[in-house]
Amino acid sequence: MRYEVPTTVWTSSAEPDLELLAREMDRLSEQAVAQLRADGIAEDDITLERSVDCRYVGQGYELRVPAPAGEITAEWVEQTAATFHEVHGRTYSQRFDDKPVQLVNIRVTGVGAVEHIRIAEIEKGGADASGAIKSTTQALFWKNDSADPEWVETPVYDRALFKAGNTFEGPAIVQQFDSTTIVGIGQKATVDAVGHIIIERSA
Repeated sequence: MRYEVPTTVWTSSAEPDLELLAREMDRLSEQAVAQLRADGIAEDDITLERSVDCRYVGQGYELRVPAPAGEITAEWVEQTAATFHEVHGRTYSQRFDDKPVQLVNIRVTGVGAVEHIRIAEIEKGGADASGAIKSTTQALFWKNDSADPEWVETPVYDRALFKAGNTFEGPAIVQQFDSTTIVGIGQKATVDAVGHIIIERSA
């Protein structure tokens, strides 16, 4: 679980406003931690990542670079600027180590470790999927490489009624609340343990 909290600082490596950087970094860190705590993440499972959007004076775009942890000092700014020079050189094949670096935005990303989510298995059943048929309809399908589609009596399945292990042959229409799945002529569908519909060509 991640929360990214940014703010604009507009300072420079030539004359860095250390007080502003420290104050805003602390504020962003507290905000990110508070959001993760509100989601029930334990303190030991929270980590913070810092980054800064930097650019050379006069540039119209920024590059985001990772920023060091620890106290905001002149050395912290120098290290961030050095990282920017390196990233700029790697990205654009040129770097200007003698130029000051503008620190435009700072960001703190709060990362909360959570348990791996297991997909719930659906009820098991046999191969017979007829219990999920809710209606039939006429639908257009191509048959046997015909030049034109033909109207075919087609079963319409309710996906919510499938059970693990159900199989059915196309043509078929599978409806659910947010999408529709078509199983064509010459195809076979199998419902797996978590409800995925595996569609393959028939033998």
